[in-house]
Amino acid sequence: MEIGDRFQFLDDIGGGTILEIDRGRILVACDDGRELWVDQREIMPEDVYVVPEVKPEKSESSTAYWEIGAKVGYLNEPGGGIIVGEGDKGYLVEDEDGFERWFPKQLLVLMDSDVMKQLEESEAENKDRRVRTHNVKPKKQSAILEVDLHIHELLEFDSHLSDHEKLMHQLTVARHQVDKARSGHYKKVILIHGVGKGVLKEKLLEMLEGIEKVEYYDASLQKYGKGATEVVFR
Repeated sequence: MEIGDRFQFLDDIGGGTILEIDRGRILVACDDGRELWVDQREIMPEDVYVVPEVKPEKSESSTAYWEIGAKVGYLNEPGGGIIVGEGDKGYLVEDEDGFERWFPKQLLVLMDSDVMKQLEESEAENKDRRVRTHNVKPKKQSAILEVDLHIHELLEFDSHLSDHEKLMHQLTVARHQVDKARSGHYKKVILIHGVGKGVLKEKLLEMLEGIEKVEYYDASLQKYGKGATEVVFR
């Protein structure tokens, strides 16, 4: 791919135009107006992007089928809905509010599949532990919201999830908490992601790059080491 080429995200809806290429990292202008750096492995040329023909099939982990009327959940964001159509874009899903959106199959999971059942059970049993914060209420002086994104802090049971599903859940929680903090008049959010291989931090920074009116930095080295990012609302 070259500068000026159109592209399509591999695991997301949408695409855009390539602005700059630098040693495997690519600066892109998304169709929704965002500009962000992505890894070259996350995108592919738009003219060769083909969504496989979607046919009803039996789930490997349950008796449910990929068909109109099936209940599905979203892998990379909260919520779900009912399949009301299918086509080249994947599946058309109607949510509980009556809105319809297209999703590629890889971003959906059957609601009664084993993965979704276990996820729902773990979330139901641990409503108070889905997002553990050191102080849920705003501190009177600093109004800082701390969010621990370690997967074992978000879910009681996670062995049934793939690494990708865990990452998507962490990013979904992070975005939800940032939006919640902004609407709740917090001054800043501390996202505790740990060090590890740095994948979660990298994806968090890409997410934050697409949010308007925020600044983000490495959080206090003395308090968090290198394992947290501070988000400040402008």
